[in-house]
Amino acid sequence: IQYYKSGFEKRGHSVTTAVFQESSLYQFSYDYILHDLFFTNADNRKLKSTQYLQRVIRKVRNKWLNYRYEKFIRRLIDAHDLLVLLWHPYLTGSAELAYARSKNKKIVSIFVGSDVRYFKAFQQEFDVSPWVFPADWDHDNPSYHLQLIRNAEKYSDLIYSVPDQAGLQLKPFYHLQVPLNTEKFVYKVPENIIPKVVHAPSVPFKKGTDIIEATLEKLKEE
Repeated sequence: IQYYKSGFEKRGHSVTTAVFQESSLYQFSYDYILHDLFFTNADNRKLKSTQYLQRVIRKVRNKWLNYRYEKFIRRLIDAHDLLVLLWHPYLTGSAELAYARSKNKKIVSIFVGSDVRYFKAFQQEFDVSPWVFPADWDHDNPSYHLQLIRNAEKYSDLIYSVPDQAGLQLKPFYHLQVPLNTEKFVYKVPENIIPKVVHAPSVPFKKGTDIIEATLEKLKEE
């Protein structure tokens, strides 16, 4: 998100970034952390069925928080010409897409993995026989993925994706390229020095760690 922001800003555009929650993996700053703005005081207590008043108060309070949140999202969309969505929707049923389209805003949807990848479709298209996957991946309920994809296909001007996650997609997409800030890299190619390789995947079997390690061993032998 931050690299898209800097790329647009270098071309003279004004950009606002909003995430629902910050990730502990990245030291980026965002204009809006939506959970902190609206839902830190949400009442998620487990109440007994006899606590009628408390249940009513909780329901009204949480509905008010959701109303303020949805209104804020719409105001953000109103203030911009382009909406770039990455990962999960902001509103139930991707309602922000329908709203942005009703306001004649341009929309770019970026699919990045488990948000749209349905394992059964992936398994049918690619040979995954050498790998062992968690049993809960192999289910017959693609409804969430389908809702996200179909809404994006209905409203978006551009969709970015990659083949291994596009098994449920119907419309053409542009190939996703992950943005990098190349200014942070200083190139220095030493001679005859054994390189140090760092590979720190969030989920090793999912990120191809076995293939990477086998490739490194092959390179060592060569």
